[in-house]
Amino acid sequence: MRIPASIKVIGCLGLIFLTLNSCSNNPDKYYKALTQEEYQKYTAIDTLLENKKNLITECKSPLPYPVFTTLVKKIGTGNVSYFKLDSDAYLENDSIVIAYASAFKSDESGDMQKDGLWLYAEFYDNENKKGNWFYSISDSGIRFSVDSLPPNYKPENLPTKEGIYLLKNEKIEMISAEQSEEKFSSLKRDGFYFIPNTGRLFKRYNINTIQ
Repeated sequence: MRIPASIKVIGCLGLIFLTLNSCSNNPDKYYKALTQEEYQKYTAIDTLLENKKNLITECKSPLPYPVFTTLVKKIGTGNVSYFKLDSDAYLENDSIVIAYASAFKSDESGDMQKDGLWLYAEFYDNENKKGNWFYSISDSGIRFSVDSLPPNYKPENLPTKEGIYLLKNEKIEMISAEQSEEKFSSLKRDGFYFIPNTGRLFKRYNINTIQ
């Protein structure tokens, strides 16, 4: 069957849009570039790190709605560039930035939990849910039920070591030493999970990746 030229064009444009849309949502982009003019509008509150290559400061954004944020000034050979960390990214030490995924829960204590977080995760993958004969769209992801406790759960000493834990045969087992969003997505196992300490997924980056 011949496809009319007009349909071919529309279909190709649709495919290009889908590709760009998926690529623009980059989980590793935990910062944004600033111009020198934008950088200079912030007021420095505290210096977090200063060396020959980096100046990292805690700053207050311009009025009328000031918020605290972390700015990075990268000093190269004959070149200076400026960046702003996302609101959920923090300097962990002299070389590492820790970037948190979106919080599962926010309460009176804020986005960070004190004793970890239980949740039930259901993985789904619906191929071609919104597509047709000309192109397909894969709708996949994870449904979370936060603060869902396992049936007949008996309180015990919950783990505090970094990682992702799954309840198996009424026992909590670490199934990943990496507590990242990407690792969680790759597990593809429905069940009750425990995220220790802050109850947040995160990833660490060397500050040299900011460029």
